[in-house]
Amino acid sequence: MIGAIQQEHLGALSGAGTTAIAGLPADEYPYLTEAARGARSLTPDREFQGGLALLLAGLAR
Repeated sequence: MIGAIQQEHLGALSGAGTTAIAGLPADEYPYLTEAARGARSLTPDREFQGGLALLLAGLAR
C-alpha cells in the first residue's frame, strides 16, 4: 500500500526526472540511462503490477 500511495504522490517513472536521467551521457552512465529509457514507456499500471509481482515473489521465498 505504501508503494502505491508513494507512486501516486511522487508520479510515475515516465515523469520529468526519468527523462532527465535518460538524457545523461550514456558513456558515463550506461546502466542508468538504459534503465531510464525503458522506464519512460512504463504505464502506472505496469509499474504497479511489476512491483507487486516482485513483492509477492519475495514473500514466497
